Amino acid sequence: MASRYAQRKANVSHAGARIALALIAWCLGACLSPAGAACDLSDPETGTVATVVDGETLQLSDGRIIRLIGAKAPSAPLGWRGEDPWPLVDEAKEALSRLASGATVELKFGGRRLDRHGHALAQVFVVNGETRLWLQEELVAKGLARVYSFPDNRACVAELLARETERGPSGSACGARLPIASKAQATSTA
Repeated sequence: MASRYAQRKANVSHAGARIALALIAWCLGACLSPAGAACDLSDPETGTVATVVDGETLQLSDGRIIRLIGAKAPSAPLGWRGEDPWPLVDEAKEALSRLASGATVELKFGGRRLDRHGHALAQVFVVNGETRLWLQEELVAKGLARVYSFPDNRACVAELLARETERGPSGSACGARLPIASKAQATSTA
């Protein structure tokens, strides 16, 4: 009994810390406008989206592969061979396709520019005349991506956390409990 009580107390403590962090992020994000403008980012580079690889990766017409830094879309575990599609993987890719396929984009950098595979790590904005649509913010706002960061690439995290907080845990599709693949399912060759 004592261990259950201690575990519940720890869970409540973690939840309180997460709520406090989310409120701070929301307060910071609510004061910032337009989207992504307050982030400390580089001057933009431009390109045209040729292919949407997955819910967080684009390939440009010049061959560059771009990872949407700060927004983690659902993905199946490495080696997943389950019969059912992994939850929300297709939905995230389809949403990104609707937003970005064939579009002119601006890439802005706020930290490390390349990952270990040579893919660009950028905040991505779809250009439509004078307006800019921030892809990471859109995916997070729709509940199709979660906010994440790396120690060397934290630009715009506060703004994205504010958007994620606005949705709340019940409004986020990514906040749903997802099935966990057993070791046998992940390694089966079926």
